[in-house]
Amino acid sequence: MRLASVGWVSLGVLFVSPLLGVAACGDDEVVTTPGIALDEFVQSYRDASCALLVRCGAMPDAETCLATTQADQDIVQAAVAASSGNLSYDADAAKACIDAVRASSCEAGTLFPEALAQACDPVFGERKAEGEACFAASECEGVGSFCDESCGAGCCEGTCRPASAGAAIGEACSDEQPCVATAICAFDDELQSTFCVARSGAGEDCVQGGCSAGLSCDPGTNKCFQLAKSGQNCNPDLDTRVCAHFGEFCEVESRRCTARPGVGEPCGETGTTDQVCAAYAYCNAGTCALRPVAGESCAEQECLGNLRCEDVEGELLCRSRGSTQACIAQ
Repeated sequence: MRLASVGWVSLGVLFVSPLLGVAACGDDEVVTTPGIALDEFVQSYRDASCALLVRCGAMPDAETCLATTQADQDIVQAAVAASSGNLSYDADAAKACIDAVRASSCEAGTLFPEALAQACDPVFGERKAEGEACFAASECEGVGSFCDESCGAGCCEGTCRPASAGAAIGEACSDEQPCVATAICAFDDELQSTFCVARSGAGEDCVQGGCSAGLSCDPGTNKCFQLAKSGQNCNPDLDTRVCAHFGEFCEVESRRCTARPGVGEPCGETGTTDQVCAAYAYCNAGTCALRPVAGESCAEQECLGNLRCEDVEGELLCRSRGSTQACIAQ
């Protein structure tokens, strides 16, 4: 097997691009095919994802988002597989997928909920059945399927498994080993590891991270409660997430869910809780500052996006992960 390097902006060298317009013989009429061409899909998905992250307060702007994040590994792998004829590609389904990402709610509990997986599932067809070899989950048929024992860009071949074959409640879990549909992969503070826990409903017993979408676990009562929507009343005294919108927090004085402060805005302790900065920022001497980007020190703060913190001649600096790569079996 070998690695095929995939750039963030143009994937044209890897694909035989579908024609978007076909001229009829003997006239100038052009028939336009709707949808998104295969060689445009990876970048279109990336652009739509960044638009969602900006709208939901996870990134300050699209330019910064694109500079600090990579193309999605699963999307790249599926696109390259389709370009080589191993998967089919539906341009109309691709457009529907991109539209769904751009329209996704910031109050869905997570920025990329299962509804988006359902919306984007038809983009790639003729995917591999249970037991067949794979490099990424996107090559396997069925929503929630996964590529067991694969290693991402390391190009270790895994095996397609359906969602029902995920880790059971109480078993260890990870991105490569997800939980069954009835469970959530939650972090255990005592064991410092992740395990599958049952999805709990409103008013049910819970552990942190173990409530169903739209709910949060009250650390005082260990019961799931409904997250407050934008502008609604909330309890700032709870030491857990209380607002449904990803980019909001419970403001102490108004006791309502409001936008987290961005770069240049005041932050810090206000009453009984902290006025926490937006996800892309941190509180620096009472003012929100942008998290470090490529070339800046990460000795005290996490890098923005999925930049990685590396030791460069004795100094910890944020560095780009480079182009996303796809695996091709030989």
